[in-house]
Amino acid sequence: MTTDERLDKLERELLELKNTKHNEVHARAFILEDENGEVRAILAISKNQPVLSLFDENKKLRVGLAVNSGNASLVLFEKNGRPGASLAVGNESTFVLFDEKKVPRLALTYKKGPDESDSMGIVLSDKTGKIRSGLFLSKDGEPFSVGNPTPTEIPS
Repeated sequence: MTTDERLDKLERELLELKNTKHNEVHARAFILEDENGEVRAILAISKNQPVLSLFDENKKLRVGLAVNSGNASLVLFEKNGRPGASLAVGNESTFVLFDEKKVPRLALTYKKGPDESDSMGIVLSDKTGKIRSGLFLSKDGEPFSVGNPTPTEIPS
């Protein structure tokens, strides 16, 4: 093959590549920036786990989404950067609301047990995080409550 033939072949291959639509992109991280060059989203692998982070116009983390050890979690942050709510789904699923000092104040829990021995509950805590009230279904399906001032142990 002559040099001209090889050059023609190479040009055809490059044109073919240019016109081909690629359906895949492989990377360890994607960083999305706004028109001002500020980072607004990061999709990355951290410690071998996928993580999505979304930032507001003030560079504050507002949403965190992660998958690790078979669990999926979502954390929503307030404008000041503190967690406002979290949701975790896995063998034990929880929904938690936090106060302005990052103290969990309300929690809903569900734990899948062996042989369908599920447990679930609602917990209300004071400003120190101490459980003040709650309603639970025990592993045998019997309801019981926790009241002020001496809460009983939360079932596992």
